[in-house]
Amino acid sequence: MSGGMWLLPISNKIFFTFFLFIMSIAIGLGFLNYYERTGLSAQKTIRYYCGDKEEEVDTPLSDEENRVKLEEGLFFPKSYRELLEVTHTHIFSIPIVLFILSRILAMTLPAKG
Repeated sequence: MSGGMWLLPISNKIFFTFFLFIMSIAIGLGFLNYYERTGLSAQKTIRYYCGDKEEEVDTPLSDEENRVKLEEGLFFPKSYRELLEVTHTHIFSIPIVLFILSRILAMTLPAKG
């Protein structure tokens, strides 16, 4: 395609624009989802996937620490089936999105230099 995306009909340009807009929202929501689950810290990621571990504490927790733990809730370890379901969904969707994005990129003009 010598003219790149400039020669495409306006309907295709609108479709690609909406597709990229929706993909941007989806990626942003994905990052927000991971941030809410893990706080982007290794400690909270381990807690989310491995669950709450029985911690033997010699000193009782303060009122503030108890309140924080109650607000966060209990975390149970993720089972093999739960991890497999998430992986199954993403294994199918990621290649499709990459294919569509690569086709859009292939329609752009190369840089002139």
